[in-house]
Amino acid sequence: MDGLPLSDLGRFPRRCQGSAPHEGCQGDSPRCARLRAMQRSAFPDTFEPSEIRLVATDLDGTLLRSDHSVSSRTLEALLAVEDRGIQLMVATGRPIRWIQPVIDQIGDQELVICSNGAVVFDPANHSIVEHYPLDRDLAAEVIDVLTHFDEQIGLAAEAGFDFAIGTTFETKWEPPRDMIRTSNIGLLDREITKLLARGTQYHPDQLAAVLRPHFGDRIAVTWGFDGDGGLLEIHAPGVNKGTAVSRHAESVGLSLHAVIAFGDMPNDLEMLQSSRHGVAVANAHQMILDVADETTLSNEEDGVAVVLERLLV
Repeated sequence: MDGLPLSDLGRFPRRCQGSAPHEGCQGDSPRCARLRAMQRSAFPDTFEPSEIRLVATDLDGTLLRSDHSVSSRTLEALLAVEDRGIQLMVATGRPIRWIQPVIDQIGDQELVICSNGAVVFDPANHSIVEHYPLDRDLAAEVIDVLTHFDEQIGLAAEAGFDFAIGTTFETKWEPPRDMIRTSNIGLLDREITKLLARGTQYHPDQLAAVLRPHFGDRIAVTWGFDGDGGLLEIHAPGVNKGTAVSRHAESVGLSLHAVIAFGDMPNDLEMLQSSRHGVAVANAHQMILDVADETTLSNEEDGVAVVLERLLV
């Protein structure tokens, strides 16, 4: 699936206003989320855990807690998976420069899927193994459409190891010291891994709706963050975590029937849909809760570890 159709651009579920969780509850209170997780915590009869040979997992909001740490229970589960001969594949929207702090916690990884599948990174050699950049002319078209919609829209670009920021782009994190500042992202003289569009008054699905009539499937759009206005991520067509995991599985002789995947946000959609068993954490976006085969506990409650422990029984 090359990006997200507007009909699938769901929003967060309504809250239960403090009432007790109930059967079929769609609220996003912690109690309701835990209830849904308990209701959907068993593997289906047709699922054989021993067939799983690859675990693909998102990081932020899924494997990592809100302070970006990996709990001791989750780390033990990851090590047990690898000891069993099952591969671990991190698939994140994070750029390359944000990977090492996670590697320091979970241990060496042969390859990491970064930037929603636009990059496959080799941490040990600090090298890019695969790169699927957005065509430069197409990127310029996207920028033109967005700036005509709102000339104050914030724009930035990941470009391999580099990060370029436009004059109106507001960051909620500490930007890298060596980032490129430019008045025109469209004139960036390097391959663009992904464009980032941010407007504090817009939800990402609103910006996606602006682009869709102009570009259709010529681009892929998604997001992994929608707090404080959110951040729309724009890629080359066909770029998503699902296709990246699929390519990796094929390269090591595995079918997607041997993959279990974990996620929480729209940029995890294709990965969960294409895997044998897609698992949403309880704090996931409603779009992910709707497509997941299973809902586990939240990222703060070791939801990934809970499923992996059951997988290894």
